[in-house]
Amino acid sequence: MKAEETLKLGSFTAEIIQDDDAQSPADNGDHGLFLVANHRQFCVAAPGEKRAPEDPEEIVERYKKTHWIFGLEAYIHSGVHLSLSGCGNYPDRRWDVSQLGFVFASKKEWRLSAKARLAAESLVGEWNKYLCGDVWGYRVEDADGKELVACWGFYGLECCKEEAMGILKCYVDKERKDRLAKLKSYIRSRVPLQHRFATA
Repeated sequence: MKAEETLKLGSFTAEIIQDDDAQSPADNGDHGLFLVANHRQFCVAAPGEKRAPEDPEEIVERYKKTHWIFGLEAYIHSGVHLSLSGCGNYPDRRWDVSQLGFVFASKKEWRLSAKARLAAESLVGEWNKYLCGDVWGYRVEDADGKELVACWGFYGLECCKEEAMGILKCYVDKERKDRLAKLKSYIRSRVPLQHRFATA
């Protein structure tokens, strides 16, 4: 796998790599925030169910007391792009936009409709990143090229880079603390100066 970008900090590097085996947002099985859709080019079942309902309105009946419900549309034109109903800025709504389902946000988790709507928009954003392949992972290596840690499944390149940089900072801080601890032990043990810095 070819790195999209390489970040360096101190003696550590992080390779940012596209996640070509990314999990769909539906795979997390979240009953608090999920979408349901049924279209020949985009089908998503409710959590715990194997197939999308023929009529997504069936799911509305089941969840209308416990969840905020927002309409879901898709612009389907050599790919799929989702948005909450009426919110997509698409060039031709008559031909390429379909109303295909709903986003459900738990009233227990989001007591206000406005906050639930923000959560729904965030989920739709995750789905759009997944659908266009904007899912990433990073691999951190030391100066010798030894892999220290790897993590995958970040929706959005910037999110992955931010997380990788945070991990690099942790490794650099740990390396600095280890060096200082070693130097202090040399000082306590009265190791001669010329040997302290050669081995620290």
